[in-house]
Amino acid sequence: HRCSLGGFFLASRGCTKLQAAPASSIGALVFPCHRNPGVLANILEGHTDAVWGLSFSSSTQHLASCLADGTVRTWETGGKPSCLSTFNKDKEKGIPISVAFVSVDTDHVVASFHTGDVIVYDLHASSPLLTLGSWGAGQFSPINHLVSHPTEPITITAHEDRSICFLDNRTGKVMHSMVAHLDSVTSCCGSECHFSNVRKPCVSFSF
Repeated sequence: HRCSLGGFFLASRGCTKLQAAPASSIGALVFPCHRNPGVLANILEGHTDAVWGLSFSSSTQHLASCLADGTVRTWETGGKPSCLSTFNKDKEKGIPISVAFVSVDTDHVVASFHTGDVIVYDLHASSPLLTLGSWGAGQFSPINHLVSHPTEPITITAHEDRSICFLDNRTGKVMHSMVAHLDSVTSCCGSECHFSNVRKPCVSFSF
């Protein structure tokens, strides 16, 4: 690499790695299954500041990104790459920190912001759909990362105050919150085989 990276994501399409750079671009590197060197397949341009996070939908072949310029964007990665939609253009929600496609409905993208807001966006309507969580006075803790539950309409957030929260994408309510570590939780991930009955939150995570 010629500069530092803001993040990367491994797409399920072949052996493709999507990487985000603070230089405000996204590169798609294709790694063939044989041992040829990596190939830069595409560069997605149009950002005006650093790219903080990426999410890829294998079912639609679309990419979501969140940026230091305040925007949340979705991209077409097949054929001729192009920007499909842009949200939060006026930074009305602040600066996005993390973004993910909703696993059970890829027409929705969820993003967290430095203000503590967690917003579900409807890609068809090109508008915000729902605000998740209802943090009372003094309850807000910065969100470092979020993921979408693989089989349920639930968003899981990792917080600076050592906690993780389970948010219901249908009602917007906090389903469960628990202290997970001795220090801030900077990232999280989970696979379908590790999730059990989340409504009695018996869930296995990697943090």
